[in-house]
Amino acid sequence: MKYYIDRQGDYYEGDIKHPKDIEVVRRPSHLYDWNGTQWIINVSKEAINQRRIQDLSEEEIFKTDTQLQAILDMTPVQVESWIDANVTSLTEARTFLKRLTKLTLATARKVFR
Repeated sequence: MKYYIDRQGDYYEGDIKHPKDIEVVRRPSHLYDWNGTQWIINVSKEAINQRRIQDLSEEEIFKTDTQLQAILDMTPVQVESWIDANVTSLTEARTFLKRLTKLTLATARKVFR
């Protein structure tokens, strides 16, 4: 996949849309802006506030998810037993996988941001 900056300065991924669009390296995250030669972090208040809002939203989701809270308090052996007892269908497996994916994403964002 290739990455581009269009004539208006907007970033996009995929096939080139216009011959005058500039090919760039992949943008690290939405918090970075292209300065003409490289990606630089945008430390504007708006970007920081958006990030805080996203972090708070994720925290609220996890605080209100009673099943996830219960799992977080379990030992690894208890989690295995809980999965064996409660994840018995494809639908339940999908639900559990979605829950774990959200938790993994939130954790990764906190660690790698």
